[in-house]
Amino acid sequence: MIKVLILEDDKITLNHYKEIVENALCDCEVYTASTGKRAMSIVTKNQIDLMLLDMELDDEKKVLGLDYANMISCEQPQVEFIVISGYSNYLRDAGDVEPYYYFMKPVNEMFLTRKLMEWQILKAKMPEGNAKSIKLQTEVGMAIVPINRICYIEKMNRKVKIMTSTKEYVCRDSLRNMLTQLDNQFYHSHQSFVVNLKQIESVEAKEDRTWGIHFKEVEDEALLSRYKAKEFFGLLDSEATS
Repeated sequence: MIKVLILEDDKITLNHYKEIVENALCDCEVYTASTGKRAMSIVTKNQIDLMLLDMELDDEKKVLGLDYANMISCEQPQVEFIVISGYSNYLRDAGDVEPYYYFMKPVNEMFLTRKLMEWQILKAKMPEGNAKSIKLQTEVGMAIVPINRICYIEKMNRKVKIMTSTKEYVCRDSLRNMLTQLDNQFYHSHQSFVVNLKQIESVEAKEDRTWGIHFKEVEDEALLSRYKAKEFFGLLDSEATS
C-alpha cells in the first residue's frame, strides 16, 4: 500500500488535496497534517512514500514547509515530494529535496491527478534499489538527492558537481567517493565524469575523438573517453534492452 502525507495549513485545501490523492492513486493511505510538527509526528510512526507539501505554513512563518521536508528526508530518504507554492521565488529552493514536481497555486486538479498517476506508474516500474538517495553537504547546506534523478557527476578540482534535470549541486568530494554511494546504473565514462546510463538521451562523436553525452532536460554535456567507448556502448545497449 502506498502511504501519502499531505502538509497544508488551510483545512479546506488540505481536505481537497486528500480527495484528489485518494481518487488518483490505487491502494493508498493518506495522512494529513496542518502543521510541520504534526507531519514530523506522523513520519516517526509511518513509512511515507510520497509527500505533498505547502511551502508557506501560516502558523509557522519562521519555518517553511521545505524545512520540514529536509528534516523528513533525513529520517526517511526514500520519500518523494510534490511541492506546492503560492510564490515562484520559493521554487528555486524546492530543489533541495529534488521534488518529483512543483505546482504554483492555484493547483489545477486535473493536472495534479495526472502527475499523481504518473508518479505511481513510475514507482511501480522502479526496482527497489533505485529508491536510494544520497545526502550531499553542499556549499549552501544539506541536500537529499535520489540517485535515479542524477544525470551526471563532474569532477572540478577538489569539488564535484552533481547535475540533475532540475538543479546542480556543488560539494567538496571526489568522484571515487561518490562512486561508492551509487549503483551499477552509473558509469565512470571519463576521468572527470560519472554518468547515469538510465538518463542518457544521445551520444555524439566530437572532433577530438571523445564523445559528448547528452541528457534529457539538461543543457550541458558529459564526456566519454575514447578508451572507454567500447565498454560504454556495450553497457548502454544492455541497458536499452533490459
